[in-house]
Amino acid sequence: MSKGAQALRKTPAARSAKTTAAPESKELLSEVQAFASQLGLGGGEHAFDDFAPKQSKEKLQSAPKRKRAQEDESADSDVDDAAADAKPEPRGKRKKRDKAAAANVGTTGTDGPFIPPVSEEMAAAIKERTWNSGVGPRPGEGKRSLMARDGPVLWHEAAAELPALPPVAARPSEALVEEMRRRGAALLEREAEVFEAEMGRKNGQDARWLQQVRRSGTTSDKVAALTLLLQESAVANVKGLDTLVGWVARRKGGRTVVGQAIDAGREIFATVLLPDRKLRWLSQQPLQALDRGRDGERRLLLWTLEDALKQRYATFIAALESGSKDNLEWVKERALRAACELLLKKPEGEAALLTLLVNKLGDPSRKLASKAGYLLGTVLAEHPGMKAVVVAEVQRFLFRAGLQERARYYAVVFLNQLQLSHHPSHGGGDLAKQLIS
Repeated sequence: MSKGAQALRKTPAARSAKTTAAPESKELLSEVQAFASQLGLGGGEHAFDDFAPKQSKEKLQSAPKRKRAQEDESADSDVDDAAADAKPEPRGKRKKRDKAAAANVGTTGTDGPFIPPVSEEMAAAIKERTWNSGVGPRPGEGKRSLMARDGPVLWHEAAAELPALPPVAARPSEALVEEMRRRGAALLEREAEVFEAEMGRKNGQDARWLQQVRRSGTTSDKVAALTLLLQESAVANVKGLDTLVGWVARRKGGRTVVGQAIDAGREIFATVLLPDRKLRWLSQQPLQALDRGRDGERRLLLWTLEDALKQRYATFIAALESGSKDNLEWVKERALRAACELLLKKPEGEAALLTLLVNKLGDPSRKLASKAGYLLGTVLAEHPGMKAVVVAEVQRFLFRAGLQERARYYAVVFLNQLQLSHHPSHGGGDLAKQLIS
């Protein structure tokens, strides 16, 4: 018999000792669990096992954290119950309560500190107080555009909406004109800064594209970008207009940019920048009657812009006249077309534009001389009241010293094709007598 079999066949006393040990270990375990539960260490069936599946899924928290979590849950439930029980305040009652709170201004109450009352006269005086824009914006206002956001986009339409000023007998002094010019230039600079800031804030991608195009874009892209900026705000982009007029007057380098600038300038002056009246210089404005406050600054801003546009439009016409004498025929033709369209649509600079067209009757190119006569006929068909003025200008051209016979021929052909009328506004009999004599 082996040793294992001998171990299994032990005496009855040994077997009884082994059976009595199991109940004693269970009693000891139950006593330890009861003692641990008294200490707050928890108990249960698997309290002292090496692996307890149920406890592995529970989050361990200390006693203070569990207590705070229970208090927060009870507080949230109380707030939710109170909000559910509360009824919404009627709209009329809320308005009455707000009016009562506003009426308590100037009194001492439990809702806040004492607020001194402000009379209407004092409020109006504070609002209308003039502020020197050279030292920065008014406190609490910051830099904002003087142009109304919901107002007209075109500057001359915005100027027409301003209230009329009282008439002034005397013209402003030169010192006043220079002072107002300086203040107006500062307002234009500030308007340009506000426009750049607002454009970058609202349309960041478009602003970055415009900056990139103006810095390193092609000539066509630069012309398109300047035209777009002038359409957005002429008040804030006077420098862009200077660049465009400078391209028209350029006589060196490629001529493509000159032709593109002529077309862009013609379009922007005819549709956006020029009103249906003649422009005025700043010295022709009633500067003595300029009102104070924000309205006065807006009016001065528009007057300064008008003065700047008058100066730059005269430069543009001079550049067109220089372009009409270019060596390239297509540049001369484009300048002629631009002068004719501007003469048809706007009264500003009409004398200089008419002289430009009449002088081209003597162009060495037969095609351009004939084109000039055709464009003059187009102007008279659109504005028959200008017949007397045009005939007088052509007559001065005819009797110019040293005029070639070919130029005189095209001038006579134009006068021969002129349609006369009995209407006094179209020249009438006086114009016919003038032509015959």
